[in-house]
Parts: sequence; structure tokens; C-alpha cells
Amino acid sequence: MKHAKRRILVAAALAGGLFVGSTAPTQAAGEQVYIITAVETKGESAVAIPDTADGAQFAIDQINKAGGVTIKGKKTKIKYERIPVGSTAALAETAARQIVDKRPTAVYGFISTAHNPGAAPVMKAAGIPTIFANTGATLAIGAASSVGAPNLFRIRPTQSALAAEQFNFMVNQYKKDTGKDLTKIGMICVQGAFGKAGCDVYGFLANQKKITIVRREENSVTATDLSSQVTAICNSGAEAIMSVNFPNPAAAFMNEMVNRGCKLPIVEGASGDIAVMSGAFTPPSGFKLYAAVDCHPAAAAKGTAAKKFADAFTKKYGYPAGYSAGEAYDGMYLLKAAIETAQSTKSADIIKAMKRQKYKGVCYDKYSPVAAATGVTSNILVNKSSMVSYNGKTPTVVSTVVLPK
Repeated sequence: MKHAKRRILVAAALAGGLFVGSTAPTQAAGEQVYIITAVETKGESAVAIPDTADGAQFAIDQINKAGGVTIKGKKTKIKYERIPVGSTAALAETAARQIVDKRPTAVYGFISTAHNPGAAPVMKAAGIPTIFANTGATLAIGAASSVGAPNLFRIRPTQSALAAEQFNFMVNQYKKDTGKDLTKIGMICVQGAFGKAGCDVYGFLANQKKITIVRREENSVTATDLSSQVTAICNSGAEAIMSVNFPNPAAAFMNEMVNRGCKLPIVEGASGDIAVMSGAFTPPSGFKLYAAVDCHPAAAAKGTAAKKFADAFTKKYGYPAGYSAGEAYDGMYLLKAAIETAQSTKSADIIKAMKRQKYKGVCYDKYSPVAAATGVTSNILVNKSSMVSYNGKTPTVVSTVVLPK
């Protein structure tokens, strides 16, 4: 294909559009592209956040304003729809079946690992190119209990690798800050597979490093009062807190820490960043929060594509652009790039193009499964993560690492 080697910079407002794809789309060039995002926005559930929906919409608006996707010299605008997906596997399965019935060209979303058991088998059977925006290990082809498939891609790093990054960062940061080895930790874990997977990694590494877990607490995904968990951990003799939580309860936990004068350093995944960027939690002076994020457009250097995106996003939506907004934005342009590389709206052609795509975005400098070539890594698009610290709401990237996929 004449566009097979194209590298597209999303800093420019490009274009997009094609057709309603089916389980096995056979549409001619020039027909409409239909992209569906399986995501919620604020207010649709107790755990919903607007970032992913807004990031995707921002990209679609730019793409269509510029004329759409180009196939064989013809431009056509993207037909776009967002379907709320809920927070459980059962709700995700229902949403996935609704999506398949609509016969889209491509799909993006399913941002929680809890979605995978319900949504992945449905999307796999349909054969529709789908980008999952969560950290679930089972999406990788060849992984243990894999639900992965050649048409399913994952745009985030693996949860276990992120948890290990968070743990090791806190161990090193504590030594840097205090001059002492970290010997005792408390853990707060959201209930369900996501929290268990992350906190089990913490536990494994703590045992390896002979660090004592003095307290392990849990909370539900919808918890708003975490006073008992904060009291238990902060009074346990822990020297630091390792957290694996959802954004809203993470914010509630940290707000309660401030209320009770608990000054232990805390490391969290992307939920910690979302809590800050959304305004649900503002770290006071001296509060040591470190969050692992896939990228951070709002913390990008001035003049970069990521910073330009972040500034434009904030101007439009009124809040800072975090990783989920950046990834969703990139995801729309990545699908556009794959369709243009394929010069086709057929699922098989788009999937083939995705597998050889080398795409530069605002969140990552390269989205490409080619970089990891074989085995369990063949459908995973990224493997970098950054640790971020905060001065109030201002994020600073402390370190960036390459993770195992």
C-alpha cells in the first residue's frame, strides 16, 4: 500500500472518516468509517470520569473538521458514537454486544480490567479491530488465561509491571528522602481483580526485599468514607503507603489522610493522578504523592506536541489533560492512521495495518506492536510509564521507564 510507511504526527489537526464496519466489513473505499468508544463520562456511574470520552471527542472533532480520513483520494468524515460501558464484566459484555450489533469499523475503550472477561470474548468473536484502554495482562496473546486475539490491541502497559515500578520507585525514593531503608509498609487495595493483582505484586516484592506489610486494607470501588482504613494504616507504624485504587476512592483516602494529619508518603497508579487532575484531591504543601502514569501531557515540555495538545484540551474542557485523555486522543488518530495505511475499511486490512503501524502521538512517541514482535507482546502497543510528583496540582515527571510487556 502506498501509505504503508507513513508516520503521522498528531500534533497537527489531521482528518478522519469511513464506514460502519461489520463483523467482516466489505465496504468500498469512500464509504463511512464508524468508530465507537466504549467509555463513560462524568455522572454516568459512581466511578465514571470524563477524561477518556473528552480525549476521544477532541480528536474526532479535529479529524472531521480537517475533512476526514483519506482513502484512495477520497475524504470522508468519521461517524462517531460513545456507548457507556459500566464498571463490571456483565455490563461490559452487554455494551460489547450492543456495539457489535451496530457494526462499527473500529472500537476504542473498555478502560477497566474488570471489563475484559465480559467484553473481550465478544469483540474477539466479532473480529472488529478494538483497542482496549486498560492494563489487563490477559489481553496479551499467549498470556496465562488469555482472552487476547489478533483483532484486540491494548494501549496501556501491564498492571503487574506498573505495580512493580511503583513499589521499586517508593523503595528508592524513601531511601533518597530519609537516608534510611524502607522496612514497613501499609497497603490500600480496591476490591476486585485489579486491586488484588496490584497488591499481590506489592506483597511479593515486599517479601523479596524483606519489607514488612504492617497493614493491608481494602475498599469498594464506590467507597466514599475511608476513615477507618486511613486510621488503621497511619497508626500501624508503616513508613510508606502502597496503593492500588480507583480515582474516586483514592481521592477520598488521601483527603482523609490530610484531615487526620497523616504525612506518610504514598505511591499510587494512574488513579492518583486522575484524583489530582480532576480536582478531587489537591496535595497540600509537603504531601508526598507519587503516581505512575502512562504519560502526562500536562507535564510535557513547552513547545512539544504533547504540551500543545494539553493546552488546547484544557482551554476547551476546563481541566488538565492526563494520560487517559492523551491516550484516547492518540487512539482516534491511531485508528485513522491504520485505516489510511490499509486504504480500506475491511477489518482484516485494518488489523494488518495496526500490526505494522509506527505511529507518533502526544502520549507516546511510538505506538507499535512491532517493537515487541512476538509471543505475548504481539498485540500490546506500548511499554513505557512515568512516575509523577506534585506541587499542588502541578505535576512533574520524576522518571520514565521501559516496562516488560
